[in-house]
Amino acid sequence: MKSSMYLFPRLFKNLLRILCLLTILSACKDDDMGMEYPPLKDATTYELRSTSGSNINGYVIFSQSEENETDVVADVRLAGTEAGVSYPVYLKNMSAIENGGVAVTLTPVSGELVSGTNIRTSRTVISKTEGGEALTLASMANFDGHVVVQKGEDNAVVAIGNIGGNTATDLSKTYTLSSIGGSKVGGNVVFSQLKTGLTQVRIELDTTGGTGVYPAHIHNNAAIVSGDIAIDLNAVDASTGKSTTIVRKKKDGTAITYEQLLAFNGYVNVHQSPDNLEKVIAQTDIGGNTLTGESTTYQLDSMMAGGQIGEVTFAERENKQALVTIMLEGAAQVEPHPAHIHANTAAETGDIMISLTNVVNNMSVTNVAMFDNGTPVTYDSLTKYNGYVNVHQSMAALGTVISQADIGQNGLTGESVVYPLNNVLNADTIGIATFYQRNDGTTLVALMLTNPLGNGTHPAHIHINTAAEGGDIAVSLNNVDGTTGMSKTSVRMFDNGSAVTYEQLFAYDGYINVHQSALDLATIIAQGDVGINKLTGEQKVYTLAAVGNSGVSGTATFAQRKSGASLVTLVLDGTSGLNSHPAHIHFNSASETGNIAISLNDVDGVTGLSKTNVEMLDNNVGIDYEGLLGFDGYINVHQSALDLATILAQGDIGSNIKEDDTEE
Repeated sequence: MKSSMYLFPRLFKNLLRILCLLTILSACKDDDMGMEYPPLKDATTYELRSTSGSNINGYVIFSQSEENETDVVADVRLAGTEAGVSYPVYLKNMSAIENGGVAVTLTPVSGELVSGTNIRTSRTVISKTEGGEALTLASMANFDGHVVVQKGEDNAVVAIGNIGGNTATDLSKTYTLSSIGGSKVGGNVVFSQLKTGLTQVRIELDTTGGTGVYPAHIHNNAAIVSGDIAIDLNAVDASTGKSTTIVRKKKDGTAITYEQLLAFNGYVNVHQSPDNLEKVIAQTDIGGNTLTGESTTYQLDSMMAGGQIGEVTFAERENKQALVTIMLEGAAQVEPHPAHIHANTAAETGDIMISLTNVVNNMSVTNVAMFDNGTPVTYDSLTKYNGYVNVHQSMAALGTVISQADIGQNGLTGESVVYPLNNVLNADTIGIATFYQRNDGTTLVALMLTNPLGNGTHPAHIHINTAAEGGDIAVSLNNVDGTTGMSKTSVRMFDNGSAVTYEQLFAYDGYINVHQSALDLATIIAQGDVGINKLTGEQKVYTLAAVGNSGVSGTATFAQRKSGASLVTLVLDGTSGLNSHPAHIHFNSASETGNIAISLNDVDGVTGLSKTNVEMLDNNVGIDYEGLLGFDGYINVHQSALDLATILAQGDIGSNIKEDDTEE
C-alpha cells in the first residue's frame, strides 16, 4: 500500500485535472467563443497531456455534426499556450507511444484566447482520413490513433493523448518483478487492456536514478526453463525506472491480444544493459506461468547419517502445470544432488518418472509439464500421483538417497499413531512403530528400533490378536535393517489380498513382532500391541507377596487397552527356570479363598513374566478394565500344573485392596 505522502499528491493532481476539464468545457461554449459552430452531439472527450515540460494541456472532443450526420466534429481545447503562437494539431495512427503517420490534419489552435478565459480552441469537421478511409463518430470510438499538438514552426510536441481504441479499459493484470542475481532491482509489470483488445505493457522499477536503459523482453516458456524472446518491449529508462509498450504482435509476426497475452506461457526479463543481455536484473513469470496460490508441501526426511531434511513444494500455475521447489536444511554440499519423482511409494520403490533439476546450494526449482516419457501431467494430477521424491548423494552415487518424501496420494495427512515396541524378555521399550495415514486412506508403517543390531535384516509382521494371545500373520512388513534399525512398509491390504485402510488398522485387533532372522523366527527381539490393543496409559499395580518360604514375589499390573479390555502382566522375582507356574484370578479375597474366575497365562520360570489379555471371565461373562479394577478377587501363582496346591505368590486385587495398598 502506498503511503499518504504519495496518495494525497496524486488525488490532488487528479482533482486539478477534473477542475481543468470543467473550466475548459465551460469556457468553450459557443456563445462564449462568438463563433457559430455546430452544436455538440454525443460528444466523447480525451485528455491531452503536456510533454517535455511544456505545461500545455487540454482536451480533444469528438462529436457528431448536426448539419451532416456523417461528419465528425473535432474540437481542441488548450490551456497554457502563448499569445501569437500557432499550434498545429494532428490526428495520427496507432498509439502515442508508437507515433504512427498522420491520419487527419486538424485545424491549428491559434494564439487568440477565448474571451474571459485562458483557453485557445480549434474546430475541424472531418469525414475521412487523408488516406481516404471514412470516419464516423461510431468508428472514432475504436479508432487506433492519438492526437498530437505541436508548437509553431519548430514542430516540438507540447501535448499528446491517445484516443478511441488506444484508451484503456478497466481490465489490467499486475505481476511482481523479483530481483535477480543480487541486483536489488524489483518492481512491477502491468498489462492493461486497450479498447482495441491490444495490450499496454508498463514496467515500473522500484530502483531508479541510473543512466542509460535496461532492455526488456517477454520470453517463451517459464523463467526456470528459459526460452527465446517472444516480444520486444521498449527499454526501461534507467533514470525513471519506467517503460511503456503497446503489444500488437509477437516477433514472428503473429498478432496477440490482451486475453491471449494473459494466457501466454512466458516470462519478462529486464537486463543490465544493451551490451550485457546475459545479466538479468529483474524477472517474473507471466500469463499461464503465474502461480494460482494453490500449493502442496511434503516433508523430506533424512535417509542416512549426515542426510538432510527439508521440504518439496508443488505450486500450481495458471496453465495447470506445476512448479516443484526443493529446499533442504543444513550446510549445503558442493556436489549437486540429482532429484527425481519416482513411481509408487518410497517403501515399495519404483522407476524414475520425472527428472527434477539438481539440488544446488540446498535448492532445486523445476517446471513440470510432463513425465520423462513425454506424457503431459498437471498440478492436479501430481497432487494425486502415486509417487515419491528422492534426492540422491550424487550422479556417481545414485544408490545413496539423502532425502526422501512420499507425494501425491502417498503424501501423509498428518494423522498418525505411535505404538511402543518392547523387549519380550522385559518391559523395556526398544523401539516404536508409527502408523501414518496417507492421502489415499492407506497406511505407511514405519518401524524404528532404538538399538540397531548390526548387519543383517529382521523379519517383521502384523499378527492377529494381542501379543499375549498370539495369532497368525496378517500383514508382512518389510524387514528391519539391522544397521539403521528402520523398516518402512506401505500397507494397502492384508496378506490374503483383502484391502485395509488406515482407519481399519487404527481399530485393528493385532500386534507386531520383529524376529531375529528369517532362519530364527522363534526368537522375537521386539513386540508391541497395535490398534484397539494399544494401552491407554491407565493402569493399576498390585503387590504379589511370597507365600510360605517360596521366595517368589512381585507385582501384577492391570493396564487398560483402547478396546476397554485389560492386559494383565505378572512380573515375579525368584522363579525357577525349570518350571512354568500357573496363575489365576480367583473369586473373593485371599483370606476367604474362592474358585478360579480368570485363568492367566503361565509365568515363565526363566523370565518371571506372564502376560494375559483379559476380556471375560472363564465362564464367558465379559469384564472390562473398570470392571476388573472393582472385581472382588485375588491372584494365585502356583508351583506347577502338577502341584497347584503349592502357592508361590499371592495378592488381593480390585475391591479387596485399599487405595493406599496399590502402586500407580
